[in-house]
Amino acid sequence: MTRESKAWVALGALGLLSYLFVAFEPIALPEQLLLSIAFLMGPLIMIGLVGFYRSLREQGDSLTLQLAGVFAVVAFSFFCLMLVVQQSVRLFLRDYIAEAPDEATRETLRLILRGVDPVQLGIDVTFDIFVCLSMICFALVFSRRPGFGVAIGASGVVIALSLLLLNLASFPRPPAEAGSIDLGPLAALWWLVVIVLFVWQARRRSRA
Repeated sequence: MTRESKAWVALGALGLLSYLFVAFEPIALPEQLLLSIAFLMGPLIMIGLVGFYRSLREQGDSLTLQLAGVFAVVAFSFFCLMLVVQQSVRLFLRDYIAEAPDEATRETLRLILRGVDPVQLGIDVTFDIFVCLSMICFALVFSRRPGFGVAIGASGVVIALSLLLLNLASFPRPPAEAGSIDLGPLAALWWLVVIVLFVWQARRRSRA
């Protein structure tokens, strides 16, 4: 694992930690700072996954690994698009509602928000499709790699398939809004475990 790849994987881990921070928000932050963290998550995770892909390719290339990398880049492009669209729509309409001259205008603007907000939900489902496919492909690669094995591979496939099926079953609403569960944080934790294992193995090889 080259120094460059280590830096890229570290950035990806930072992106995952940022995702978990935004998801649970253990500390209240100013709105603009929280938005900046959210908008950087996609590019950071994408950088990490590309670096991860390159490091795995050095140990052996395959079509499954190539698909994992392609799906990851597509997924987090949609993720960034989803967040920017979501927040721009909500913040603009929030200001319009606050500046409205009367209650009737405010109610009209609330109806407009309810009508246009599902656009970002559709983009979010597109992200879910590609990120789950990428995770499945990466998990299949890990299942055949020493140091990861069937346990890591199988758990990744199960989490990704469950996440995908829950999103498709509750479409057009997100699983959490439909009374189900959001497995996104669990998928992020799985990736953090994979990164820790990968870095540990890289250090063992460098000392050998």
